[in-house]
Amino acid sequence: MARTRTTRRVNRRVVAALEAAAQTAETGREGLRKAAMAMDVVQAETRLHDDLADRVNHAWVNAADAAFELRARLAAEQNGER
Repeated sequence: MARTRTTRRVNRRVVAALEAAAQTAETGREGLRKAAMAMDVVQAETRLHDDLADRVNHAWVNAADAAFELRARLAAEQNGER
């Protein structure tokens, strides 16, 4: 009879430990899921920022090219080439 009580007590402890482990795993999984979602948002924002930075860089290059072209035309006009 004592063995049966001990077995039941041990089984209850094992079940409680397994339930606690399952709860911890679920909490951990939820935390990982939230972290992954946050990282996805950051990555999307980074992509948007990179796209915007690329557009700004292209605008600067185009403006510099236009300025160089304008200076070349003005110099040519001043030299009477046009």
